Amino acid sequence: MTSPAAMQIESMEPIDDDSAAGADAQLGRRIRHLRKARELSLKDVAERSGLSVSFISQIERGRSSASVRVLVRIANALNVRLSGLFDESDDDEAIVQRRETRRRIAFRDTSISKELVTPTHPNPKLDVYLITIEPGGSTGGAPYAHSGAEAGIVVKGVLELCVEGETHVLREGDGFSFDSNRPHQFGNPGTGLTQVIWVNSRAAGE
Repeated sequence: MTSPAAMQIESMEPIDDDSAAGADAQLGRRIRHLRKARELSLKDVAERSGLSVSFISQIERGRSSASVRVLVRIANALNVRLSGLFDESDDDEAIVQRRETRRRIAFRDTSISKELVTPTHPNPKLDVYLITIEPGGSTGGAPYAHSGAEAGIVVKGVLELCVEGETHVLREGDGFSFDSNRPHQFGNPGTGLTQVIWVNSRAAGE
């Protein structure tokens, strides 16, 4: 018998262009809100993240879809967790995150979507995501690194995970863990959807 969790995973649909564009616009508004709340200019965020002012401006206006690697750099520049870019309604008391109200970001350029399956808190110790990668999708470009640690398990398809230049191919049921400060990137080398339960943990003291 198929478990409810398995049925939920199998029902996931590929990234839709219209919904992804709407998510881009919502994400851009959230980034702009966080930047202004911290009294930072576009130049300030650009200098902290190593990205160009024009690129950050395009993201804020919803005219450019950012990769996971880019959003990590922006989140670090704004001193928030990646989950803090999902939604403005941070509830420090929330214990349950309902499936129908999950925060979702679709990265059209990389064919990856991330759904936050745990409640968003102002200062969480960890975040759990359901990551869906379309065939051929990947974080692309250069590897990226940040503070903390991460772990996960492949629940569907094939995951190609590269950590510090060493490539690992994981299949359904395989798990992983590593320190986030080790340069890493990942993708789907298969012909079907890949889905991963991915956990990100903040470094102690942050």
